[in-house]
Formats: sequence, C-alpha cells, structure tokens
Amino acid sequence: PFHLLGDKELTCSSDETKKEVILPDGSHVWLNAHISISYPKSFEKSRNVKLTGEALFDVVNSGGEDFTVETSKIKIEVLGTTFLVNDRIDTDVAQTVLESGAVSVMVNNTGKTLNLKPDELFVYNNIEGTSRVETVNASSYTGWIEDELTFTNIPMSELIIQLEKRYNVDIVCNNRRILEIPVSI
Repeated sequence: PFHLLGDKELTCSSDETKKEVILPDGSHVWLNAHISISYPKSFEKSRNVKLTGEALFDVVNSGGEDFTVETSKIKIEVLGTTFLVNDRIDTDVAQTVLESGAVSVMVNNTGKTLNLKPDELFVYNNIEGTSRVETVNASSYTGWIEDELTFTNIPMSELIIQLEKRYNVDIVCNNRRILEIPVSI
C-alpha cells in the first residue's frame, strides 16, 4: 500500500509478494516481499529514494541528473542502469548487484566509495566493517523478477537465504560445512 508522508513524500511497502512501482521519473522498481521504499512525489529537486529491504531498480537516464538509493548501511548513485539493492533489517549485510550500466556505492559508516561494473556484486558487512566486490552472474540475484531462481557457484548459506525470502519460510541448517558448499541450480 502507498502512504502519503506529509504533502511531498510517498512510501510504498510490499506484503508477501513482489510489487512493481513506477517512480515519478519513469524509473521502475520491483520490490521483493516485505520491503519499504519512500521517495518524493516529484523528482523536481532530486531523485532520492530510501529503501529498506530488497528491490531491483531500472533507472531511466534523466539528462545527467543523479539518482540515489539510500539504505541504512550504503548509498548507491547512478545515472541510468539496472541494479539490485538488498539491505534487510534482519541482517548485518548489505548488497548491490549491477546488471547493466554503472553505479557508485558508498558505505555510510566509512565514506568508502567503489564503482561497480556489470555482473559485479558489492557486499558490506556492518558488524565486521568489511566490504568486498565479486564477479557474479547478476541474473542469479535478479531472477526473482521473472519468478526464476538460478544460481551459479554460490554458497549453500546464500541459497538458503534466497529460498527463505522467496517462499517466506525459515530453513535451519546447523552443519557449517554444508552451508559452505557451492551450489548451482
């Protein structure tokens, strides 16, 4: 449901299903289940979006005007691109996966900035204060838009997280060795 915050800002949250939102500039955002996003009713002054959870963004190029997504842990700046942001409240990790275009990711606590290329994954661990960039198949992270789950060489622990989000269930595995096994489906 959408809610008006004052007379200038909207917030939208998804329930147990994914939801598509079209922003004032024509950019598309697909919210995964249990996600919240807020943004201005118009992008006259800035294209700034606040996100809690996981969403896939397809941002239109607006004549050089920056588009910014802020989460509790990271900030992503783009001109026109397709990327996924995942910063759920129940985890200490924030991720950004770039499908096309280019983004700049800044860690809120440190101000450290990294530029991503397509098929790169940025992972920031808030507790450890560490960040890393990996080469991945971006569609493994964005396939939920098309109701597809495809993974290439990801740890079983990451597969479990994706299955829990997708099916709104809790999966328990107490064997650390199994959680580290690479999986492809």
